[in-house]
Amino acid sequence: MTHVYDFYKPDLSSPYPVVDGHLSVQCYTSALDTCYTQYCKKVQINSESPLSIDDVNLSTFDAVLFHTPYVKLIQKSLARLYLNDVIRCCSYIPNILTEKYK
Repeated sequence: MTHVYDFYKPDLSSPYPVVDGHLSVQCYTSALDTCYTQYCKKVQINSESPLSIDDVNLSTFDAVLFHTPYVKLIQKSLARLYLNDVIRCCSYIPNILTEKYK
């Protein structure tokens, strides 16, 4: 969770909120990245058998549920999880390329 004004109601007399869609999507993808990374680390720590962080990836799941404000965000979120897997598993990718997507 991030404390930002991406969706708020500055004028309480108005029935409509002020929405910053771009910022909202940035917060969503940031939260998605953080949650997925933390999940992968927890699985590695709590595993009974020795697992590397590379052993958890998108193919580990039978299904993945996303918040769906619009369909395109779901497609981007699934691609984002796959990108996170590629970045995590391929240490030979230069950091300059991966920093762009963080």
